[in-house]
Amino acid sequence: MKRLLLCLNLIALLALFGCGDESTTTTTAAVTEATEQTTEVTTEVTSETEETTAATTEETTEATTEATTEEPKIKGVVVIDPGHQGHTDKTPEPIGPGAKKTIGIAGVGTCGVSTKTPEYELTLELSLKLRDELTARGYQVIMTRESNDVKVSCKTRAEIANDANADAFIRIHANGSENKKVKGCMTACISSKNPYQDEIHQDYEKSRLLSEKVLNSLVDSIHTKREGIFERDDLSGNNWAKVPTTLVEVGYMTNPEEDELMATDEYQKKIVDGLANGIDSYIEAVE
Repeated sequence: MKRLLLCLNLIALLALFGCGDESTTTTTAAVTEATEQTTEVTTEVTSETEETTAATTEETTEATTEATTEEPKIKGVVVIDPGHQGHTDKTPEPIGPGAKKTIGIAGVGTCGVSTKTPEYELTLELSLKLRDELTARGYQVIMTRESNDVKVSCKTRAEIANDANADAFIRIHANGSENKKVKGCMTACISSKNPYQDEIHQDYEKSRLLSEKVLNSLVDSIHTKREGIFERDDLSGNNWAKVPTTLVEVGYMTNPEEDELMATDEYQKKIVDGLANGIDSYIEAVE
């Protein structure tokens, strides 16, 4: 429509120039009027173009902002349980749902034969480093404790994992033996005939797979003896868990060599990398 008006104005202008009986004043006025109308149409077209460009730019900016601020996808929820705590608490609690057998809710664990480091300190140190590594890899991580001066029973630790509906519940421990020559790492999960699982229905197959993946990756990372996967129904924290669970013994604090290695940053990094790689491998396997 606007182009049509422009053309009509130009035709009128040509007609005026072609009529010899019209005065110069009339012709000049007509030319001026046609020019003003042409300018007006051009201005309107330019204005509309600017508005369209501005709207397109605004929409593009909004879309880019939405894409930039979109939350990254979480790879999974992992609950880390640093074994033991800074003081022993012999308050009894059932070893599993419906169990008559009880166990003290918490202890300090073993101690480094060379470093004199308590197990509860080592497990927390490793767990905090594992938390940071898993967070960097895109996991949501929940800790059952973040200090040594706590009172958290094994049942409570399992309930933290249950409430989080964790994809993996990782219980970090270090081993001990009367034989100082014993070394290596192992994992432990419930057996397929666990007597406490009828009520809470933990998935044995997933716990077994988690234990296998974590152990294999840990051995590959720290190059120690693979003691194997132990199926046990006497571990309270495992029995109360409703989610895939493994208890990891990363080494023997009663072995002088392993005790000293586990105290170093370099070896701890290898342990953490091995655990994180195992969790990655498990999550990929069950997706």
